[in-house]
Amino acid sequence: MGIDPALGVSGFILCKGAVEALEGKRVDTAQPATSGPYVVKEWLPKQKITLGLADHFTGPKPDFPEIVMYPVDDDKVAELGYEAGDYDYLNVSISSVPRYRDALPEASRLEEVPGMDYYWLGINTEHPNFTDIRVRQAIQYALDVPAILDAAFFGVVDRATGFQSAIGLGHRAKNQIESRDVAKAKAKAKAKAKAKAKAKAKAKAKAKAKALLAEAGVGGLKTNITIINASLWTSMAQVMQANLADVGIELDILFYDSGTFWTLGLESEGEAWKDIQLYLQLYNGLADPAFQTQ
Repeated sequence: MGIDPALGVSGFILCKGAVEALEGKRVDTAQPATSGPYVVKEWLPKQKITLGLADHFTGPKPDFPEIVMYPVDDDKVAELGYEAGDYDYLNVSISSVPRYRDALPEASRLEEVPGMDYYWLGINTEHPNFTDIRVRQAIQYALDVPAILDAAFFGVVDRATGFQSAIGLGHRAKNQIESRDVAKAKAKAKAKAKAKAKAKAKAKAKAKAKALLAEAGVGGLKTNITIINASLWTSMAQVMQANLADVGIELDILFYDSGTFWTLGLESEGEAWKDIQLYLQLYNGLADPAFQTQ
């Protein structure tokens, strides 16, 4: 299985004989084969990836003789670097889209395209706090997803209805669990009526969450959520913290750097995964729905 450092793809099937012929019998930062006009000239994990021209490529000559990519966990930090002239191109955080729509840095262009990546909240069903499905359902009803999206993405994105993007095959039309959001009220009612309907929907969802906890015999629940220490993740977790407090659940936020975060749930790393309770996740998506359903 080979990892693509630039695209974030999970992996590819490689020739067993070719891999076993390599020193150490594994692929490391020295790429054994490439395609296209560029080759990996240098890869310093967590620092930078440098692409250079491929001597064997016979197609059209690319515009840039060298491309250097820097991994930056926090989009806000990357944006400051771009505005300071440190970078020529970057993925803009969605929460910054309204600001860049209003005023772009000099000699810049903002391109907006539909995305296939998605964030989701995971619940460790083997943790004693969440073995009861009613407690897990209470968490779902208690969370105000539109408020979380507004806090983290400034209203630029819509709530997902599943892990398949709206522009991909197999997209689900609506959520299975009633949301605090009231789309029909937003579309048809005036401002006062919308506010009233939204408040009613929130109250209904909150009451449902409390009822499920009571039915499960759970009171004064204390739990935690594991996230990457970055502004977008923090914004989402803080709204969740407030939502759960509304139904009597105390939520602590545990911050980790990205390198540590992505190893926390691995059984191969020991027993630490058993202590994880709630966690935020980001998955990359592709057009083929088979990728999301693996």
